[in-house]
Amino acid sequence: MARKVLLDLDTGIDDSMAICEALANPAFDLVGVTGVFGNVSVGQGVRNALAVLHLLGHDDVPVWAGARHPLVWDGDGDFLPPRNIMDIHGDNGVGNVELPDSPRAAEEEGAVDAIVRLCHEYGDDLDVVATGPLTNLALALERDPEALGLAGSVTVMGGAVATEGNVSPCAEANVFNDPEAASAVLTSGIPVTLVGLDVTMRVVLTKEMVDRSPARPAPPASGWPTSWGSTWTPTTTGSPPPWAAAPCTTPSRWPWRRTPPSAATSRAS
Repeated sequence: MARKVLLDLDTGIDDSMAICEALANPAFDLVGVTGVFGNVSVGQGVRNALAVLHLLGHDDVPVWAGARHPLVWDGDGDFLPPRNIMDIHGDNGVGNVELPDSPRAAEEEGAVDAIVRLCHEYGDDLDVVATGPLTNLALALERDPEALGLAGSVTVMGGAVATEGNVSPCAEANVFNDPEAASAVLTSGIPVTLVGLDVTMRVVLTKEMVDRSPARPAPPASGWPTSWGSTWTPTTTGSPPPWAAAPCTTPSRWPWRRTPPSAATSRAS
């Protein structure tokens, strides 16, 4: 039976690939997407998630808007990404590809309420996967300290456990964007699988791999991974292309499956 998956995303390029993977893989039943700030503002991220789902013919998957800024915030309005993040994900978060807007809007229910409700509703059958700042999860813990612990698993893409950071000598972007939220989640006592830069930076997905991938969307979406990749060049960042973490979720769907790289995750509990 397919595992029910809730994605908590700051929908940029890598997060969009996560949506594609969750929909393409029969092992997953995507029950929804919650939005958080990070690669883009939460409003833009929610728009991107809705647009990607619409493009792939899945307007049935609900999207909830969540945190607009970190837990500790002295700014006005929404968190907006710095220029170096826009250099990777583009001004709109999806490599400046102009995706058609979805005809629908985000759900009226907020992301935090949705997380709490779905954890209670599905319990051990639900896997929560967060690929952005952990603000929504931290607020869910504040709202209902028991809810996340009911889920079958909580997996976080973030941190730099045994390697250098990507926004400072020691910090990874998702944790850096809301360290208080990351601390709240990782010290909550709930088992968390932390997939950090020491894992994701070992895996580089090239254009040639995308061209050969059996998971590549059918037209008209077939050109978009190539367009996304065009936002990255060695002159804008020393990191791998922004889709580099995409195949980490399910290596069997990608062309290098016969010789996958070694990888390790860290458990926090």
